[in-house]
Amino acid sequence: MSNVLVYVPPVLSVGLCTFFFVRAYKREVPEPMKPWWRIVIPVALGLVAPWLSTGLAILFSGGVKKLLGVSILQLTPNVYANSLLGAFLLAGFTEEFVKFIFILIAIKIVKPAKVYEYVLIGMAVGLGFCIMEEYLYSGGEEGEVFIALVRLPLFAMHMVLDAIMGLGLGMHKYCKQTGRPGAKRWLRLGLILPVLWHTLYDSATVKNPLILAPDDPSIQTVALVYAGIMMVGSIVLEFTILMQLKKNAERSCALPIV
Repeated sequence: MSNVLVYVPPVLSVGLCTFFFVRAYKREVPEPMKPWWRIVIPVALGLVAPWLSTGLAILFSGGVKKLLGVSILQLTPNVYANSLLGAFLLAGFTEEFVKFIFILIAIKIVKPAKVYEYVLIGMAVGLGFCIMEEYLYSGGEEGEVFIALVRLPLFAMHMVLDAIMGLGLGMHKYCKQTGRPGAKRWLRLGLILPVLWHTLYDSATVKNPLILAPDDPSIQTVALVYAGIMMVGSIVLEFTILMQLKKNAERSCALPIV
């Protein structure tokens, strides 16, 4: 495989993410967030996030190994439980926690004026994370390129996860300021759903039970079906949320944050 083809999947992924983000940015009414550097800040923070989340995952792995003497993927006798625990500790929690902290930092700096700008900040952090993650994954061998092509339909997953987080934080703030019910429910949605979705997706793909126990025929069919369901379900959910964000953009722009 030529060196050029090796970089096609990550370039496509970043290009598609950028395209959808720019469209979302221009969708804000009465005009997009100004000045332009306000939206660049969360993108820049997102670029740093993969390094910190990787460090946190290494810290968790090392801590478990030192305290319990086993791999973080061997915490229980059950391969399915290990898949979920590993996905949660190494991706679902670590990555979403770091991105959550950076979204809060970006909110503090940018000072969004409406719920939609909270959504944009979340998407911007997710875009930065996507760019850096694709850069770190690029240039692999032929098998890794195939994996990247399989992942390509989920190009916007980080943006969508963090858009949900931004929406939850924005609606929580709006409901508290206006005295409307549902503030805690929105906060729970913004924090729990990204972690849960990310954990389930990772447990079905990167840490699929079949990968953890490749020689066990009793789990092969279940693990493959689980992977297929989560892949298709995640793709459908990804595009559903993107369409809902577009559909409700004007409504979110009409919800001011003081």
